[in-house]
Amino acid sequence: MEGRNGWGPSGGQAGRVVALYRTRAADLRSHADRVADALATDRSGAAAEGTLPSRDEIDAAAAAIVEATDPEWGGVRSRMKFPMVPVWDFALHRYRATGDLACAGAVRRTLDAMATGGIRDHVGGGFHRYSTDRAWLIPHFEKMLCDNALLARLYVEASVALREPAFAEVARDTLDFVLRDLAGPDGTLFAGIDADSPGPDGASREGACYLWRVGEVRDAVGRGEGDALEWLLGVTPDGNVDGASVLTRRTPPAEASARFGIPPDRAATLFVRHRAALAAARACRPAPATDRKQVTSWAGLAIAALAEAGLVLGASRYLDAASRAADRVWAANRFADSRLARVSYEGRPAAPGTLDDHAHLAYGLLWLHRATGDAVHLDRVFRLIEEVRARFAHRTAGFNSTADDAVAPFPRRAEPADNALPSGAAVFARVLSFAGVLAGRSDWVADARAALASCAASAVRQPFGMASWLDAAALPFRVAVIAGDDGLLAAAFRELDPPHATVVPAPAPASASGPDPATAASVPVAAGKTAIGGGRTAWVCDPSRCEPPARSAHDFRAALMRGWVVQNPEEAPPRALGPRR
Repeated sequence: MEGRNGWGPSGGQAGRVVALYRTRAADLRSHADRVADALATDRSGAAAEGTLPSRDEIDAAAAAIVEATDPEWGGVRSRMKFPMVPVWDFALHRYRATGDLACAGAVRRTLDAMATGGIRDHVGGGFHRYSTDRAWLIPHFEKMLCDNALLARLYVEASVALREPAFAEVARDTLDFVLRDLAGPDGTLFAGIDADSPGPDGASREGACYLWRVGEVRDAVGRGEGDALEWLLGVTPDGNVDGASVLTRRTPPAEASARFGIPPDRAATLFVRHRAALAAARACRPAPATDRKQVTSWAGLAIAALAEAGLVLGASRYLDAASRAADRVWAANRFADSRLARVSYEGRPAAPGTLDDHAHLAYGLLWLHRATGDAVHLDRVFRLIEEVRARFAHRTAGFNSTADDAVAPFPRRAEPADNALPSGAAVFARVLSFAGVLAGRSDWVADARAALASCAASAVRQPFGMASWLDAAALPFRVAVIAGDDGLLAAAFRELDPPHATVVPAPAPASASGPDPATAASVPVAAGKTAIGGGRTAWVCDPSRCEPPARSAHDFRAALMRGWVVQNPEEAPPRALGPRR
């Protein structure tokens, strides 16, 4: 039966399509062939020959991003704002490589504004999907694992690179939300939480769980400080969504102190002291539904974020959670023939894995090996690499989005652009570069370079849509092999959190001339790297050579960051690079 939208077998749009097919079938088939041919042509313009972008081209792309940054609220100037994490990854790395304070300021303004705005769930932790306004105030209230994973990892690195402890707290808060609300006891990482839930009148509406009306904060925490906290969190009589308010944390506590006569020290801790009460009050509301499927690529991004946070913040709970999640996705999201699945639900895999799934999971496992040194994770990375090289290879350079046996109505093609996630092809090129140095595989390094070169021209023209390509092309790739460390060199690596380097612990037995057999077998670059004179020693290697051994933290940092202007966290820019509020 035809519905209101005019579709139906007896009339409307479907009826017109049927009539058109009966009278002009040959024309329709010809048009379909032309569409198929157009889709078979790569939009990336990938070619077998190409060169990596020049330093000038990369700097110009970074300048374009800075120019397009909202000077007040950060993010790319637009009516609506999306986090666009690959863009800010690239800008942060350009600051670290060149010392460009404009890049640092663009990143800081963006992260500050998101952390204090309504796109962040201040009571429950984590971030909503995107903002419907330029000030990051009114979000689309869906909460996705992939967004929170990408943002948590960015906040971790920014806390180091910009010398901003508050960003580390944002990362902790975000990952604690993930582990509390998006993780199962067996390590499964759920896809996300819906935007809609029943409101006070029983009708389901977007954001109902997250909005606060005047008096509700006071009722939750008591009249004494409730009025001040309500004002501090931006709750007003008119509200900003159907008479209710999205909570923010943009009002300086000093203003609450002056307005309500609260001692400054108590005003500064007002939210922290009452957050649990707010959470308890909100828990009495109907909660949005959780999407309990496990998406392979999203789980991979979360594993990377947990691993980096565990390493840099010294939090074993994140490393433990990352290892559980890695084991779970490896067990649940693969078919009986060991091929990767796109998703699983209650442990049952479904749909063939795409390039994004292989690339993001490999990246997460590589970062987990970086944090733990566990060779199991690296072996899985190598297996995923060989799977992609065998089944996803593009006919000229790079990699297709689907495997060679995928069932699809149109020819396979590369999809190089970043979307909500970084491009799987760009991430895989980065994984290939790291893994190629680790495994001593020059063919992997060559494949990575060819893939990056094939998209260089497009990335230079489209820095906002292909920032992950620019980032991967601009980053050097280095492996640090540390032997006989007493903790000093490992601490130096953690304090730097270099985005272009991974680390391999190589404990050398007293009677041996090199690392333990397991490490030497999985990471040939570690062979022969011993603790010189029995003391801590580090080698930093790139695809072509290894630096002379470093014995001190200073020399180790210099070797890791050679060619980068900002080589020490103490050189980070001042706090004054924040947003105007």
